[in-house]
Amino acid sequence: MAIKSFGQAKMEDIRLIEKKYDVKLPDDYINFLLDYNGGDVELDDDNNVYVRYLKNYIHVDILLGINTGNTDLDIEKWTDDYKHDMREGMIIIGHSYEHGFIVLNCYPNNQCISYWDDTYEFECSDDESNNYFMTDTFNELVKGII
Repeated sequence: MAIKSFGQAKMEDIRLIEKKYDVKLPDDYINFLLDYNGGDVELDDDNNVYVRYLKNYIHVDILLGINTGNTDLDIEKWTDDYKHDMREGMIIIGHSYEHGFIVLNCYPNNQCISYWDDTYEFECSDDESNNYFMTDTFNELVKGII
């Protein structure tokens, strides 16, 4: 399993994202952006993370970057498009093509990665509850998909 990198993000661009969305990105995610700037996750049956509440695996297909040269692969495009549907302190960092979005929750005392079932793919999802815990850290997410 591999992640095909979109290049390398610049620290000044990362700081602009933090300022724009009023968040503090965790160090493990900043390091990933500096080294990979997002990427295509190799398609196979192992690129998934178990979501306990859903009792299901969520495939992670794309990890978004910053100024990748393709706006469809950029954090800003997706976070801006869906910001009115998300709580403050959240940014979209990836896609699960068959399901929904991978979201980084940047709450000061409760950072985590979650799966956002924006299309209500799962029966238990509704307007009040469609954001499900995946991992405590970004590194844990990556370990689950590579």
